[in-house]
Amino acid sequence: MINYRILTIGGVHYISLLESWLRENPEYLNNSYDEMLKEFFNTSMISSNPFSQSLRKLGQEAIELVIDFGVLQKQWAKENGVLFSADNWMFDIMLAQIEFYKPDVIYIQSNTFNITGIFFKNILNMNLAEILKQKFSFIKLIVMFSGYPCGAERIKGVDILFACSPSLMRLYQKMGFDPILLYHSFDKSIINKLNGQDKQYGFTFA
Repeated sequence: MINYRILTIGGVHYISLLESWLRENPEYLNNSYDEMLKEFFNTSMISSNPFSQSLRKLGQEAIELVIDFGVLQKQWAKENGVLFSADNWMFDIMLAQIEFYKPDVIYIQSNTFNITGIFFKNILNMNLAEILKQKFSFIKLIVMFSGYPCGAERIKGVDILFACSPSLMRLYQKMGFDPILLYHSFDKSIINKLNGQDKQYGFTFA
């Protein structure tokens, strides 16, 4: 079996939730990057790491980035001597991490990060996938998951596109793309973390 190094570009997206959690857990800031990342995933607050865990079970090397978590990312930059700008720290640190890990495959967890101009306001004709392909020759594939509809400008440059529903697949097929159906899923390890706790509600919809 071929072994790949796969790097996931993910994010929290709900920054206000992070800020609230950090106020309640100030000791978190004393940790190393690896400790921070592990503790963040253990909370299952927004996202955990079943993707990388599953890939490792299949014999692949997997790295997960949470690129919009400033405290976490800036700790990685500090430990690795990476300089970054105050205005564009998210992109600067992510590029340094990609250069450091040199992945074969980039997996973009949300089409939000593939919006043209999201990192550079003066580059409106290229999305993140296209910029990374142009900058890093070691990247063999760029994969993206789309959990909600977006325009073609967020998909161009992506080699493999996953869509979360049949209706989304049909939308992208009409645009000329060839998506693969991949439903949303639930991380079963969360159930183990809840065992023994009293249920607060009989039914919850989020």
